[in-house]
Amino acid sequence: MKNTLFFICFLTLNISAQNYSKSIISPELEMKIKKDTIYKLDVNNRIEYFNILSKIILPDYFDLKKKINNTIKAEDKIKVEKIIKSYNQKSIYYLNKFQETQRIRYQNTLAYNNLNTILIFETLSIYPDSYAILMNESILNSKINIKDKFLIDQLFSKYEYLLTDNEKTISKMQIQITKSKSQLKIVDIFQNTGNKTDKDIAKSKLIDLLIWSIK
Repeated sequence: MKNTLFFICFLTLNISAQNYSKSIISPELEMKIKKDTIYKLDVNNRIEYFNILSKIILPDYFDLKKKINNTIKAEDKIKVEKIIKSYNQKSIYYLNKFQETQRIRYQNTLAYNNLNTILIFETLSIYPDSYAILMNESILNSKINIKDKFLIDQLFSKYEYLLTDNEKTISKMQIQITKSKSQLKIVDIFQNTGNKTDKDIAKSKLIDLLIWSIK
């Protein structure tokens, strides 16, 4: 997903020039194409959120990132690297499944919808959401890898104290992220909010920080 933003900006400037021959488009697909413009604002907002997150919010907490990185023992960094590998693989899997649907069902005609989804996963590559990608088993055909679950539980048991020791800084960062999302109407994916336990939230918060500290 590297250099994706250049590709996104290029496509965004050219979407308005796209023309689709009505003679080869079904009425259902034609309606989908017309409704696709509702995602234009989402695309613009997600680009702005990506910019704010990567250039403004996260750099303010590089000291926290370094502190957490220095705290993780060498043998545990190997475990985090394994989780990162699974996280990246699962992210690519979800994105590929979406793009496959775009290609097969919609003939890649839903441009803004497609760009919106690419931006979602591009953003998740700079600051992770381990609950959405790894831990949420409510997603269709999704089940947490047993080895990943074991590693996550191990790391949580060993480093849960980091959430308490750095509570003020972590809370400040998350407030900024939440505020930015709210202002730009950014909706997180794969949350299963009603069924998330406090432990799920704490685990994902810690794993997000561990992944971010090493990536």
